[in-house]
Amino acid sequence: MNRLIYIVLLALTLAVAACGGEKIVLHAQPVDSAGVHVQPLDIYVGGKKLWVRLSVTNSGTGTLIVQRDAVVAHTPNGQTIARAQGTYGLHEPYVIPAGGMHLVYVEFEEQGFKWKDMPSATIDFANAITRDGQPVAVAPFAVSR
Repeated sequence: MNRLIYIVLLALTLAVAACGGEKIVLHAQPVDSAGVHVQPLDIYVGGKKLWVRLSVTNSGTGTLIVQRDAVVAHTPNGQTIARAQGTYGLHEPYVIPAGGMHLVYVEFEEQGFKWKDMPSATIDFANAITRDGQPVAVAPFAVSR
């Protein structure tokens, strides 16, 4: 029995070590602009990435298209970070009809710095959302500890 407990504890220790350490939770306020509601759900630093999980609601008329690859993060020192390219290759745009909502997950890899050392960042949708083919001005939002 003691050997089984040892094996389970060892497996858990290895699993935690593989995750890259602690999870640093960040906070952000919702954004409402131009008939688009962006609700932050889960924003954190884990491993070498800033993970941003939010919901986007189309509170206007017409159809929204969300291009996740166009979402960027800006660091306090002025560096612009493009969305990390995941291993699954899911880079299709999201289509959100009027009154609809879609979960949007993006992540940003470290580039010459450590996210855990950054006190804040700004998530920018400037070129990521269109309505019926026209750009939608969605205000960027700050994430911080």
